Amino acid sequence: MAFLDWDQTIALNIDQIDVEHQKLIKLMNAIHDRNNESVNNKEQLADALRALIEYTKIHFSSEEKFMDSFLYPGIDMHKKIHKDLLAKLETISRDFAASDQSTVPESVFLFFKDWLIAHIKGIDTKYASYAKKA
Repeated sequence: MAFLDWDQTIALNIDQIDVEHQKLIKLMNAIHDRNNESVNNKEQLADALRALIEYTKIHFSSEEKFMDSFLYPGIDMHKKIHKDLLAKLETISRDFAASDQSTVPESVFLFFKDWLIAHIKGIDTKYASYAKKA
């Protein structure tokens, strides 16, 4: 069973963004699965975390360009929230790489899961509603 499943409760019904959100979930689930294997490789986990961060950057850029395309008035706040999450993910990745831990703490997955769902259902829903009216 996946750590986080995609369903319609977190769909924005904007195809490109929904596909990107699904990929974020898939990447997180892959890291979570690898993390729970009886034999895991810290280097592979660290690389997977980096891949998640890099894709998150791509997604945020895509989302911000989309918001820019219809002059979304809340874009500056949205960009700040994206910047703050990326800083947090960078810290998590750096701390894990420097630690003697062989697995990513479950709290990291819970944080990202809660953040992603709240973000989609909160401020992403606001720009999606605005875009549909624009």
